[in-house]
Amino acid sequence: MAAITTAVIGAAGAVYSAKKSSDNAKKAAKQGEAAVAAADPYAPYRDDAAQKLNALVADPTSISNTATYKARLQAAERTVAAQGYTGSGNAVIAAADAGSAAYQQEFENLSMLAGASTGTQNAASAAANAANVNSEANAQKLSSYTGVVNNATNLAKTIGNYNKPAPVTTGG
Repeated sequence: MAAITTAVIGAAGAVYSAKKSSDNAKKAAKQGEAAVAAADPYAPYRDDAAQKLNALVADPTSISNTATYKARLQAAERTVAAQGYTGSGNAVIAAADAGSAAYQQEFENLSMLAGASTGTQNAASAAANAANVNSEANAQKLSSYTGVVNNATNLAKTIGNYNKPAPVTTGG
């Protein structure tokens, strides 16, 4: 009878372990999804940045409507004025340099915000980590289920052996 009790306790422990492993796998999946979302908090705004980037590429002269361009041009005008070159060729060159620098800065900023450069690397890394955690949790869950099967098999064998009649021996 003690063997049956031990086998029942082993099977029950294995079932409990399998349930906990299953719960942990579900929890790991939810945490993985949350980590991916947290790794890219700008994701909802990427489409807007991509549209602005496409508009800038389609019409490079639209750079003159940006705050970046206006600030750089104003800085160039002040520098040229401070040097006494207002109205000279140097002022034209400074304005052209300000325009090209503003375009390059705006292009890089918008491409980064649109995710064209490194914006999605953190999300991809978080997704890979989440996949690894989920894989480990599922492996643990499978191992737990294997334990349930093994313990149930042992229980069945123990019960089968308990119910067998004792062998008859003859004196001789």
